[in-house]
Amino acid sequence: NVALFKHIPSSSLYAIKTFTKSCISYDTPTLEHAMKEQMILRLLTQMETPFVLKLRWSFQDMESMRLVTDFCPGGDLRARISSSGPLTSSLAWLYAAELVEAMSSLHSSGICHRLILPEHVLIGADGHIVLTGFSRASIATFNSPRTEIRIAMEDKEHLIRAVDVWSAPEVVLGWSHDFAVDCWGFGAILSFMLAGEVSTGSYQQCRQ
Repeated sequence: NVALFKHIPSSSLYAIKTFTKSCISYDTPTLEHAMKEQMILRLLTQMETPFVLKLRWSFQDMESMRLVTDFCPGGDLRARISSSGPLTSSLAWLYAAELVEAMSSLHSSGICHRLILPEHVLIGADGHIVLTGFSRASIATFNSPRTEIRIAMEDKEHLIRAVDVWSAPEVVLGWSHDFAVDCWGFGAILSFMLAGEVSTGSYQQCRQ
């Protein structure tokens, strides 16, 4: 649940995202996911990570937790493409370059997004993309003595049920995975921007 509000002292507009503590389902993130998103957004905001949503404030009461972020008046990629069709190649490549920059910064910080969807790519007031949707992200651990990065498989069933067409085969099949799953998500987003659709297969096909 996201609402728009105005900060009276500065007249600035912000978005406030509410997580209801009593809602625990596959379609609604739990409080644990909200706290993870808060932690990651706070870290990325402090690091001034490019093309990532900035967390301005957060607070909670007995019933809910709220995250206050910058307002992105351009909406998200899914809404934009659904209403206006595929992007021009020049605009798609610009957004793709910005998404790569955001992903690179995340991975350098040990963060794997895991759920790069069109609705998680917003368009900011300056016309540039803003990556959001970190409630299902994972923090990488480095196996010693090997340098291979492994990310724990969390919320497997949620990821499969909700976004199988956008998920890498490793996620769909429930295998351990690394930052490469975000590269799959990037490819799906690029296809969606240029063609208005994505054909990355499905959960059922991966199971066969």
